[in-house]
Amino acid sequence: MTINELDHTRRLARAGVPEGGWLRAVRKALGLSMAQLARRLSLTPAAIPCFEKAEASGAISLRSLRRVAEAMDCELVVRLVPRGGRSFRDLARKEGAVIVSDSTIQEEKVLEEPAVHSWSQVTESHLL
Repeated sequence: MTINELDHTRRLARAGVPEGGWLRAVRKALGLSMAQLARRLSLTPAAIPCFEKAEASGAISLRSLRRVAEAMDCELVVRLVPRGGRSFRDLARKEGAVIVSDSTIQEEKVLEEPAVHSWSQVTESHLL
């Protein structure tokens, strides 16, 4: 994925989370009752508010969120976006990446000490 494509995805994150969470908002938008969704999941209707509360509070697992999304014929998409309305380009510069063109980023090569696998390989230079 290019940096321009990543920057496009951050616009989607600005919408925020609906009151009550995404599961509840999507279920209601689709016109599904708790009982209907529960049937699709082979659960009791009492389980649906538990999923919705867990998702709204950020406590739901990705596995559970994916399962409920699929029961509503939706696909779960998880994206990381920079905080504070910054672009990925800004974040990449902050992290020290070298921007080669408008669409790609090249990682800077970091010179590291050779790996030490045992104490017998430790030299004086490692201890300085």
